[in-house]
Amino acid sequence: MPQLDFATYLYQFNWFLLVFFVFYICVLKYILPTISAVMKARSKKLILDRKDVLAMNSQRRKVSKNSEILWETALRTSEKQLKTVQSLHIAALFQQANDVLKALK
Repeated sequence: MPQLDFATYLYQFNWFLLVFFVFYICVLKYILPTISAVMKARSKKLILDRKDVLAMNSQRRKVSKNSEILWETALRTSEKQLKTVQSLHIAALFQQANDVLKALK
Protein backbone atom coordinates (compact mmCIF):
# COMPACT_ATOMS: atom_id res chain seq x y z
CA MET A 1 0.00 0.00 0.00
CA PRO A 2 1.38 3.41 -0.97
CA GLN A 3 0.23 5.09 2.25
CA LEU A 4 2.58 2.91 4.27
CA ASP A 5 5.53 3.10 1.91
CA PHE A 6 8.43 4.81 3.68
CA ALA A 7 9.89 6.02 0.38
CA THR A 8 6.89 8.28 -0.35
CA TYR A 9 6.67 9.93 3.09
CA LEU A 10 9.00 12.74 2.13
CA TYR A 11 7.12 13.48 -1.10
CA GLN A 12 3.78 13.43 0.69
CA PHE A 13 5.10 15.70 3.40
CA ASN A 14 6.52 18.15 0.84
CA TRP A 15 3.20 18.28 -1.05
CA PHE A 16 1.34 18.73 2.22
CA LEU A 17 3.56 21.65 3.19
CA LEU A 18 3.24 23.23 -0.26
CA VAL A 19 -0.58 22.95 -0.32
CA PHE A 20 -0.88 24.04 3.29
CA PHE A 21 1.25 27.17 2.89
CA VAL A 22 -0.44 28.12 -0.41
CA PHE A 23 -3.82 27.77 1.28
CA TYR A 24 -2.54 29.65 4.36
CA ILE A 25 -1.24 32.54 2.23
CA CYS A 26 -4.51 32.72 0.26
CA VAL A 27 -6.52 32.85 3.46
CA LEU A 28 -4.17 35.41 4.96
CA LYS A 29 -4.05 37.64 1.89
CA TYR A 30 -7.61 37.46 0.51
CA ILE A 31 -10.14 36.00 2.94
CA LEU A 32 -9.10 37.54 6.28
CA PRO A 33 -8.95 41.15 4.99
CA THR A 34 -12.45 40.74 3.58
CA ILE A 35 -13.75 39.38 6.87
CA SER A 36 -11.97 42.16 8.75
CA ALA A 37 -13.50 44.84 6.52
CA VAL A 38 -16.97 43.38 7.01
CA MET A 39 -16.53 43.25 10.78
CA LYS A 40 -15.32 46.87 10.88
CA ALA A 41 -18.28 48.00 8.74
CA ARG A 42 -20.70 46.14 11.01
CA SER A 43 -19.09 47.67 14.09
CA LYS A 44 -19.45 51.18 12.65
CA LYS A 45 -23.06 50.47 11.69
CA LEU A 46 -23.82 49.23 15.20
CA ILE A 47 -22.34 52.38 16.72
CA LEU A 48 -24.41 54.58 14.40
CA ASP A 49 -27.54 52.51 15.10
CA ARG A 50 -27.00 52.89 18.84
CA LYS A 51 -26.76 56.65 18.45
CA ASP A 52 -29.95 56.64 16.37
CA VAL A 53 -31.74 54.53 18.98
CA LEU A 54 -30.71 56.91 21.75
CA ALA A 55 -31.89 59.89 19.71
CA MET A 56 -35.20 58.18 18.97
CA ASN A 57 -35.69 57.31 22.64
CA SER A 58 -35.17 60.91 23.70
CA GLN A 59 -37.54 62.07 20.97
CA ARG A 60 -40.10 59.47 22.05
CA ARG A 61 -39.90 60.74 25.63
CA LYS A 62 -40.48 64.31 24.46
CA VAL A 63 -43.43 63.27 22.32
CA SER A 64 -44.87 61.22 25.19
CA LYS A 65 -44.54 64.15 27.58
CA ASN A 66 -46.11 66.54 25.06
CA SER A 67 -48.98 64.16 24.37
CA GLU A 68 -49.68 63.85 28.10
CA ILE A 69 -49.78 67.64 28.36
CA LEU A 70 -52.10 67.84 25.37
CA TRP A 71 -54.44 65.20 26.81
CA GLU A 72 -54.58 66.98 30.15
CA THR A 73 -55.26 70.31 28.43
CA ALA A 74 -57.97 68.73 26.27
CA LEU A 75 -59.56 67.16 29.34
CA ARG A 76 -59.60 70.45 31.26
CA THR A 77 -60.98 72.33 28.25
CA SER A 78 -63.71 69.76 27.66
CA GLU A 79 -64.66 69.81 31.36
CA LYS A 80 -64.96 73.61 31.25
CA GLN A 81 -67.04 73.50 28.09
CA LEU A 82 -69.26 70.76 29.51
CA LYS A 83 -69.87 72.79 32.68
CA THR A 84 -70.66 75.83 30.56
CA VAL A 85 -73.13 73.88 28.42
CA GLN A 86 -74.70 72.32 31.51
CA SER A 87 -75.14 75.68 33.20
CA LEU A 88 -76.61 77.16 30.01
CA HIS A 89 -78.93 74.16 29.65
CA ILE A 90 -80.03 74.43 33.29
CA ALA A 91 -80.62 78.17 32.88
CA ALA A 92 -82.67 77.48 29.75
CA LEU A 93 -84.71 74.83 31.61
CA PHE A 94 -85.43 77.26 34.46
CA GLN A 95 -86.46 79.89 31.92
CA GLN A 96 -88.81 77.43 30.23
CA ALA A 97 -90.22 76.39 33.61
CA ASN A 98 -90.82 80.03 34.54
CA ASP A 99 -92.51 80.61 31.17
CA VAL A 100 -94.76 77.59 31.72
CA LEU A 101 -95.64 78.78 35.23
CA LYS A 102 -96.46 82.28 33.93
CA ALA A 103 -98.61 80.78 31.24
CA LEU A 104 -100.51 78.70 33.80
CA LYS A 105 -101.30 81.70 36.01
